Amino acid sequence: MKNSLIYSAWGITSEPTKNLINQIRILNTTDSKINLLTNATTDSGKKYIENIANIKIREQINLFSNFYENRVKKLENWIQVYDELNVCDLEKYDAFYIFGGIFSSASKLRRGTDRNYVFPRDNGQLRFESIGKHLLNILAVLKAHTDYCIPIHDICYDPLEYSLSLFHPDYQPKSNYFLYHGYDMPAYNMHRLDSMQYYLNFKKKFFQIEKTLDFVFGMTVMEADRMSYYEYADLFSKKFQRNFFVANNKFNNINTFVDRDKYLNFISASKYTLILPAYDTNSFSIYRLIESLSNDCLPFIHQDCIIDDVEKSFNVDLSMLKTDKIFSESQRLEILEYLKSKILVVEKLFK
Repeated sequence: MKNSLIYSAWGITSEPTKNLINQIRILNTTDSKINLLTNATTDSGKKYIENIANIKIREQINLFSNFYENRVKKLENWIQVYDELNVCDLEKYDAFYIFGGIFSSASKLRRGTDRNYVFPRDNGQLRFESIGKHLLNILAVLKAHTDYCIPIHDICYDPLEYSLSLFHPDYQPKSNYFLYHGYDMPAYNMHRLDSMQYYLNFKKKFFQIEKTLDFVFGMTVMEADRMSYYEYADLFSKKFQRNFFVANNKFNNINTFVDRDKYLNFISASKYTLILPAYDTNSFSIYRLIESLSNDCLPFIHQDCIIDDVEKSFNVDLSMLKTDKIFSESQRLEILEYLKSKILVVEKLFK
């Protein structure tokens, strides 16, 4: 049995990470003894993963926090940090799994910013503990990968995450590095991983929820340039007599926001939903599609959404969903069954 180490820069026990934590269950396919690398001083992350994902974590370890506090803050740049890192405690592992990388707009640690292909040849966030410790842990995994040829499986929940493929070319993983998302994205060299489907196939439904709503959609408008999509979704929802539009719109002082579990309950009780273009317009909101289908809720897809890669990845036709026509109930159920047979499958695991 292999020794594996998992790490996430996303807050393990925070409410928004439930979807990410659920996907960790796919590690049940790796036949590994799993440890969790963390910055925490308690085993809360270990307990949370075991509770949410129903996967056994052998040990939670905090290896580099003291090094960060006692040494990193005194150094001039991340190259010095990398050179001084002692990663001998990681040599025993056979594989590393990073679930959810750095995603910070403020520090420009995300895809499509001018720090792409620069870090760690800079000193950004060196003394900012909230991000600095995460960068240190990821550098430690990278150095152990380089020194001991240990494979890294980098699972991006969001394609905009600052993955190791965006590091400076001198420090990018050269081999045994695999970057994943929910579907194949050739432009980003991301490979499809059916981690959400794996979780859903083990999640039992004890009863069918009655469809008491015709349409449910949720959107948080954080940028002014997405207001047109908000207005589109608002008008679209009014096509349906029984609708619920979940929104947190700071521009219109509208807040009908609910947490993720309640929102999924609404989706399960609805016949239809809507998928808008993602913040990264080159990508598609694949997890919205998967969650909708798993709850027998048929999603309409906005015309601006790019679906080519998804269609190729799953060998599926999504074009019929790019419409504002309301289907008959028999048509809706027929399309649902077709899409579920194509997308709610577990075919692509770790390489």
